[in-house]
Amino acid sequence: RLNIGRADYSYSNRDTKVDWSNNSDDGIYFIDLIANTSKMIISIEDITELNKKETMENAKHKFNHIMISPNGKKVMFMHRWFLNDGRRYDTLYVCNVDGTEIKAISDDDMVSHCYWFDNENVFAYLRDREVGDKYYMVDIATSKKTIVGEGVINKFGDGHPHVNRTKIIFDTYPDKARMKNLYMFDYKNSELLKLGEFLESFDFYGETRCDLHPRFSFDGKKVFFDSVHEGKRGLYMMELNF
Repeated sequence: RLNIGRADYSYSNRDTKVDWSNNSDDGIYFIDLIANTSKMIISIEDITELNKKETMENAKHKFNHIMISPNGKKVMFMHRWFLNDGRRYDTLYVCNVDGTEIKAISDDDMVSHCYWFDNENVFAYLRDREVGDKYYMVDIATSKKTIVGEGVINKFGDGHPHVNRTKIIFDTYPDKARMKNLYMFDYKNSELLKLGEFLESFDFYGETRCDLHPRFSFDGKKVFFDSVHEGKRGLYMMELNF
């Protein structure tokens, strides 16, 4: 499903024949590497039955952005479905790591990139019908959304965030000069620091594009990111000397 819907985020060597009408035999799997076992804990059909919408009829469904909470107890994931006319809808869910207690925490049609801020909150770029598309902190217990970085980071639009304590790094899409920017935002004091900018030439576009996808090291002293500023795809490391 992912290879057909978003080939740039999937495995092109896989069989791409999918029975889109059968949503019971595909979903989220729990894999135990020690026991060498695999078990589906949530099917796509489970979700479509749990949160039925008219737009889901005859749509193509998939799951995306599955991420385990820092303490290993919760999982967040995105349910995305496509209509034949190209329209796309998203809902963000949280559940226990065994697939129980499934709960929608954002259900206003658009959810993009997100990351666990801590065990109780998700930092995400998504839509609130009353406020708009912005970066929010979402309380998983109450589903309350709090705007983050209004006028500071929301002006950059959607990016790929990663969190280390109160620090959030995120990237931007190429500007008119084809430069992608890398920023670090301190959630505690709302300070924004530009870490760098990197060229993505017109040789890279569509499925061959290269988002920075920044990630902190475990100790927060390094940032790793993808880039094509040297004319080919590479993995880079930046040391944070502060």
